[in-house]
Amino acid sequence: MGTTYTWTAPTYTGGVTGGSAQAVPQINISGTLTIPSGSGTATYIVKPTSGICVGATFTVTVTVTSLCVQVTIGTQPGDNIMCATSGNASFTVVAGGAAPFTYQWQYHNGNTWAAVINGTPSGALYTNATTSTLSVTGITTAGSFQYRCYITNCSGGNNVISSAANLTVNALPIPTLISSDADNVFCSGTSITFTTGGGTGYNFRVGGISVQNGALATYTTSTLTNGQVVDVIVTNAVGCTAMCRDQCNIHCRRWNGL
Repeated sequence: MGTTYTWTAPTYTGGVTGGSAQAVPQINISGTLTIPSGSGTATYIVKPTSGICVGATFTVTVTVTSLCVQVTIGTQPGDNIMCATSGNASFTVVAGGAAPFTYQWQYHNGNTWAAVINGTPSGALYTNATTSTLSVTGITTAGSFQYRCYITNCSGGNNVISSAANLTVNALPIPTLISSDADNVFCSGTSITFTTGGGTGYNFRVGGISVQNGALATYTTSTLTNGQVVDVIVTNAVGCTAMCRDQCNIHCRRWNGL
């Protein structure tokens, strides 16, 4: 009568999984052992039986090797700066190991990390959130925000998380614009002075065309004609800009000559 064998459930090293016990005596055992990356072992204790005779147990060790190299971070994302509302920024991570990789960018909401979502923080719009480079624009609130990337490979068997990168969102300037003529009505050829503030650089424009650009916060002219629009683009010390239009002062767009 032939010898049959019973197999215990294996013990593992290196992250091997998939083995099982075989309590019914048989000649061999089959199954699928897996490992996310690298190599490891599955060790079985086997008991031989021949008829009513039971032999001494022995071990069978199976070495399992994966062709997948576990994902690592080759280049961490760097800090970035943008202006509120109109600014944009991007973060890039470089993964190492066996491709393909899957990416998910995350945002720290003050308590926990979660996948980025449009509108968080206020006004944020994200593109390429599941690629190696995340782009963000539209954040309306000045402050400091954190982002990181969660990366997997080997069909999700391995993962790594990048270091956190800081995004500094700078506030826009709050410009003003007033004229030396309180009622905004003056005669053609009359000299009038426009005064602004709220920044360190001022680009005065007439009809959308720049007429004075620099640190001077006043613009004087006597060449305005009826219906021309005067506005100013104000730049603050951190390079953010805002245009003075109707919402900043009722004088921003109504300069009429008679």
